[in-house]
Amino acid sequence: MPFPRIPSLAFRRIRPLTRILPVIALFFSGCAALRLAAPRGQPDAAMLTGRVYSLSELRGLIPTSYFGDDSYAEVNSSWLRAWHLEYRATLWRLGVTRWDPKFDCNRLADFYSGLAQAHFFRANFHSKTPAQALALGPFWYVRHDNGSRHAIIQAITERGRMFIDPLTGQELELTPTEQESAFLQVF
Repeated sequence: MPFPRIPSLAFRRIRPLTRILPVIALFFSGCAALRLAAPRGQPDAAMLTGRVYSLSELRGLIPTSYFGDDSYAEVNSSWLRAWHLEYRATLWRLGVTRWDPKFDCNRLADFYSGLAQAHFFRANFHSKTPAQALALGPFWYVRHDNGSRHAIIQAITERGRMFIDPLTGQELELTPTEQESAFLQVF
């Protein structure tokens, strides 16, 4: 049976739509759909301040820490607040939506640090910075108030040494006793 003939006037009306239909279909399909995309924090602040610490300089600041690299980039404290959004979005995409004894503070701190270091690598792969890593890593200590062990993030920033809770992204003020109680610090 032959196809029915489309009047030329009707075809002229439909023809402009056929050019934009693939674009419309792509917009509403899969990961291109805005309403289906995972939330992503886009840090507006620069990751680095431009200062680079040598291993001996960081050892002078934190002699009890373990260091894996020879040079470290100072972290922009404003970037840390924005970075937490990206970190949480990545956790959410992986299905880690809440604290759990199987993924508790030490796992959260390790993941935060590792993901930030991967982001540093990706952002600075072709840069001329001599820094091999971010001046950021896990900090395990004993809480002064209840004596329990806890793992957080420490970072060397333009404001000095900062402590961040990887679960909330909040900056923490540790007592001198808590800072001295650190039993694992890794950069």
